[in-house]
Amino acid sequence: MSYHKELTIGLFGFGVVGEGLYKVLQQTPSLKATIKKICIKHPGKKRNAPDALFTDNADELLQDPGINVIVEVINETDSAFQIVSTALKNGKAVVSASKKMIAEHLPNCCNYKSKRNNLCCTNLPPVLPSR
Repeated sequence: MSYHKELTIGLFGFGVVGEGLYKVLQQTPSLKATIKKICIKHPGKKRNAPDALFTDNADELLQDPGINVIVEVINETDSAFQIVSTALKNGKAVVSASKKMIAEHLPNCCNYKSKRNNLCCTNLPPVLPSR
């Protein structure tokens, strides 16, 4: 018997990638992953999801003990680092799509990471040891 932990996601960003993730999770309940809250920059913009999911207050996601995974898909490097570092400090698992943020802050992110949480960086080329 395999055990899969229920993922309760706090999503930062609802552009093409964020909305795509939302749609995939809505269409695939077997993944045992739900988006509890979505933090956005422009609250007045019309979106293809229930209004109750959206907030412009990052702390609603970062401080929520019911959210165990933060997914960050925004395009602002400094904001992405603040989100990721706060989430890691709070013991949450993190997925980040910000290649520039990871390139600039990977050592810092690794310092925040502990045995209680994980950091997953997406869209990164493999790093090969120099010979």
